[in-house]
Amino acid sequence: MGQQTSLDRQKNNKELTESNISIRIKKIIHPILLKLADSKIGYKIKKACDYSGKTAEFSNNRPLIFACNHTTSYDIPIALKAINEHTFLFAAKQSLEKVDELFFNLNGTIYVDRKDKNDTKLSKDAMIETLKKKRNILVFPEGTWNLTDSNLMHEMKWGIIEVAQKANALIVPLALNYNYDTRVCEYSFGKPIDVNNKTNKDAIRDVRDAISTLRWEMFEKNGTFERKDINILEERKKIMHSIDEYPKLNYEYEKSVVFHSNPQEDEVFAPIKKLNYK
Repeated sequence: MGQQTSLDRQKNNKELTESNISIRIKKIIHPILLKLADSKIGYKIKKACDYSGKTAEFSNNRPLIFACNHTTSYDIPIALKAINEHTFLFAAKQSLEKVDELFFNLNGTIYVDRKDKNDTKLSKDAMIETLKKKRNILVFPEGTWNLTDSNLMHEMKWGIIEVAQKANALIVPLALNYNYDTRVCEYSFGKPIDVNNKTNKDAIRDVRDAISTLRWEMFEKNGTFERKDINILEERKKIMHSIDEYPKLNYEYEKSVVFHSNPQEDEVFAPIKKLNYK
């Protein structure tokens, strides 16, 4: 079955979206997949707020894009269990454990090559068509893992906004927060965001702020500490342990796809460093 990106599907003369029969089958096996996911998840899952956890209460008859933060290999099965109802996944083509690849494919996944502009465009088209069929999608809009010490959310590209506007979809913020000591993962949904009639810049800021706020609220609920009382090195080890838990992860590659709206120092001075001075 493999990980076929939208570009791969086009080259193989396949439709960019799932057939109605395939979708019905995926909905039928969805509860079984969620049960099997329990064996993969190494955390107890706990709801952190009382807003809502039922897709029907969010939708208002509009398709949904669940936008979630990304820090570990457990994010996808936990987020899907939190959403509960069948939801397609938008994920990067990457090295995966065979069992994870099978899970993604059986669930229904739109794969994207993050460094191929043509595939990125086709993948957006696939998302729009999937949403127009009233199928919801789970997205990790940071585009990679966020293992920074204090940055609640990486900057995000506008693609998710463009997709939501063209498909008339609502964006539902979803935040996950892990306690590495107790092995508990809390999740929290935010109020759906309507990005119609908003600029890309304002809309992506609203989505990023909403997910960051949900994360911060969970931090506060679990207690605040002064920086001097925290062993930064130990906390950093706990965060980076996520990499050890998933050997297939190419973290150097993941760092290379972090989005920056402003050019970084290395990018600015790269041409100068290549000059040969005599």
